[in-house]
Amino acid sequence: MSNLVSTLVSLSVHDVTGSIILEKDNIQGSLPVSSVASSLASEMQLPQNVPWGLRNDQTSEFLDDEKPINEQIESGTSVTVTPKTHLG
Repeated sequence: MSNLVSTLVSLSVHDVTGSIILEKDNIQGSLPVSSVASSLASEMQLPQNVPWGLRNDQTSEFLDDEKPINEQIESGTSVTVTPKTHLG
């Protein structure tokens, strides 16, 4: 049972405007960031026709979409749900 507990992640989440803030517990840490970002964006009622990513607020680094979230951040980290845009 301790294995399951160690794979859960808690996050403080906000959108890029800072107007929507969520405290999320018990996120499965083995999920890829792309799945977590999509789920959070949906819960925040952000547009679903936009690809979303997560940025670590402490380091300003964007998390790798394909890697599990618990391999990139610690539980309790604050992240921003941000649209993925490609300019030019």
